[in-house]
Amino acid sequence: MNTLRRHLQVPLNVIKEQPYQFVVWWIVANIFGLAGLFLPLLFNLSRNKSSYEIWVSSLRNGTFYSFGIVILAEGIAAAAVAVKSGTNIVAAGLRGLVSVLAFGLALLQVAFLGMQSVVADGSAPSGRFTVTLTVLTILCASYLYCFRFKSWERGVREVQKREDREVEKLKKSAAKEDKDDEGVKL
Repeated sequence: MNTLRRHLQVPLNVIKEQPYQFVVWWIVANIFGLAGLFLPLLFNLSRNKSSYEIWVSSLRNGTFYSFGIVILAEGIAAAAVAVKSGTNIVAAGLRGLVSVLAFGLALLQVAFLGMQSVVADGSAPSGRFTVTLTVLTILCASYLYCFRFKSWERGVREVQKREDREVEKLKKSAAKEDKDDEGVKL
């Protein structure tokens, strides 16, 4: 389990290496992506009107689900076409795993968007559920952002050099040992 957690943290180094690029992407993707919600809310707030109707209308119209589908599709596409990526099996597997999870999350949102158009009773979906799903979508898309760059992936040569260093350390420590655990001379 520790290995999986460690592997999942490695792509996040891209954000540490290029924090401003990530922040710009995040603002553009999320703020402008949710402009269909934010602009009407700001317009109503500027006129001292209640925002509740706009909130419910956004829930009914599927603004959040549509946003989630688009941002995940963009992230999946960017991860799929990353140039010179997948240089080792862990990186390729992690990219595939996260892309499949994002695809499943996008399909879930497509299903809710489709179901919402079928329900004709005028009710709005749960705001908590919709916002929670949208937050999960934003987190998943932010993680997918890391796969655009191959800098986080260790190349085969780098892994081989590290393993060679470990073998040399093991050889040196073995050369120092002249007896086993029971005191028998080797």
